[in-house]
Amino acid sequence: MTRLNMQELLSRVEQDRELLHELLSIFVDEFPVKLQELREVVAREDLAQAVMVSHALNGMLANLSITRAAGCAGEIGQIARSGKTAALKQALEALEQEVRGLLPEIQGHLGEARR
Repeated sequence: MTRLNMQELLSRVEQDRELLHELLSIFVDEFPVKLQELREVVAREDLAQAVMVSHALNGMLANLSITRAAGCAGEIGQIARSGKTAALKQALEALEQEVRGLLPEIQGHLGEARR
């Protein structure tokens, strides 16, 4: 499943391929760390941290127009705000499913971003 629309991303950064490459590189470095952090706070049922981490993930994903996954991250934040700890794990599973294979896809686009 292709989640990145390179033409749209290039348009958003006004055809600045260096900037796009930098954004993708930052995402590749930071996304796995934030996703693992979200897993840990959900496992601890730390609602306040789940709100903060899911918000950060939502922004990271939305910046690259990965809208379905961003929506999943946003839903985790809403669930955490409402205090529904039982639904957190299910929402995390939905996000995990949505981002499966995302990093290799983005890494594949890193070279394209420089052309």
